[in-house]
Amino acid sequence: SNTGYQLAGERVSITTLYGKEIVFKEFVEKNIRNEKKIIVQFSYPEKEGDYVFITRSDVMRDKLTQYKEELPFIGTITKVKEKYVTIQ
Repeated sequence: SNTGYQLAGERVSITTLYGKEIVFKEFVEKNIRNEKKIIVQFSYPEKEGDYVFITRSDVMRDKLTQYKEELPFIGTITKVKEKYVTIQ
């Protein structure tokens, strides 16, 4: 399935990913209903197929932008004070 935002994959809620290792593959920035969001394409290390999640976390966007050259990489999403942070 396609989200219609350029990145293919089944959409998953970010909350299901807390504390799990995933492979960050690609991301795009989009304005969705006047909010700046990022769509992140990822896969599970032990599973075939692409998935996406959408977040408006600035922390996540900054982190992914910082490590853009290193994509794809494995990381974990942790929740810190309502902010989503990727940890390499």
